[in-house]
Amino acid sequence: MALRPSGITSFWLTTMQGMHSAARQTFEDSGDARVHAIKRELGFPDGHWATSSRNHFAEDEVPEVLRFDVEGDIQAYTDDSSLAVPVKGVVDFQRLGRRIYGKGTLVSVEKCGDARPSDREVALDGGDFYWMSED
Repeated sequence: MALRPSGITSFWLTTMQGMHSAARQTFEDSGDARVHAIKRELGFPDGHWATSSRNHFAEDEVPEVLRFDVEGDIQAYTDDSSLAVPVKGVVDFQRLGRRIYGKGTLVSVEKCGDARPSDREVALDGGDFYWMSED
């Protein structure tokens, strides 16, 4: 049986597919100044999210650093529109033991395209929103 990398997230021990999810989550949870700088270039800062990840190693390798390219969007809004710019980031997980990796680090993030109108709001159209009084 081949050794496969596993990793530690904040809450669980995970598989390689889980490491892809952890890389995307590291990007999405990042409060990195580089992410906020891109948001401020566009307008008033809003959310950012990952759309895909790609690893830099073969499935059966156990490198010192698991490195993932993460692609996603950074969103901001202006007085009259909501904008998103595509970005590419790099997330690293440092090896802690023979097959276990620690928490991810956002190594870099940069724009990889021009800002466009955000379609993220389209997913909210037609949805039901409920409000409950705090009383």
